[in-house]
Amino acid sequence: MSQPIDPNRVVIFSGAGISAESGLTTFRDGNGLWNQSKIEDVATPSAWEADPEIVLQFYNERRIQAAKAQPNAAHLAIAELEAKYEVIVITQNIDDLHERAGSSVVGTSLTVYPAASLLNRARFHAEKILVSLQIDKKPFGYNCWSEKATAVPSIVRRWLEGQHLGRLKY
Repeated sequence: MSQPIDPNRVVIFSGAGISAESGLTTFRDGNGLWNQSKIEDVATPSAWEADPEIVLQFYNERRIQAAKAQPNAAHLAIAELEAKYEVIVITQNIDDLHERAGSSVVGTSLTVYPAASLLNRARFHAEKILVSLQIDKKPFGYNCWSEKATAVPSIVRRWLEGQHLGRLKY
């Protein structure tokens, strides 16, 4: 028997789009890292065995870039939700921008598994919103916003004001 939906619990999946708004290069976008470097040359055990210096350089560049980036309005808005809701942030991002913004548990393309399969586990009656520039197929029961992460503060503001987006026109 399923438990009732807790309207004070919010689960957020975030991915590269939220960090891109802070200036971080994504892996899979048209101008992403995998278009600049071959994944098999920098992100596999065999790459490490073949040339650890190249792999280390690739990830050191990611660490430097992430350290210079700052949380953006979307990161801060998500952290602000914790004042009113129990918030769980699930991300596949390798940066710590959610934590630096103030979130206590930590964006995703929803194309990488197993995280992508979690969308189907959301309760039927729960309010579900997907913010992504790349929505290939709308998941059943989700309100989809084809926008950048800059839309997140607007969503959060409405939630904090007690307005649920399922009842709003947008």
